[in-house]
Amino acid sequence: MPEQPPYLRIADELRRRIAEHVWEPGDRLPSRAQIGQE
Repeated sequence: MPEQPPYLRIADELRRRIAEHVWEPGDRLPSRAQIGQE
């Protein structure tokens, strides 16, 4: 099975962090540069 495109991997990771309460309501999402570093 081919690997997911980067934008789908990023979306999955953002959803996971929201679901796990890594970020609270009102928190800013990381910048594209920060996401790229991770």
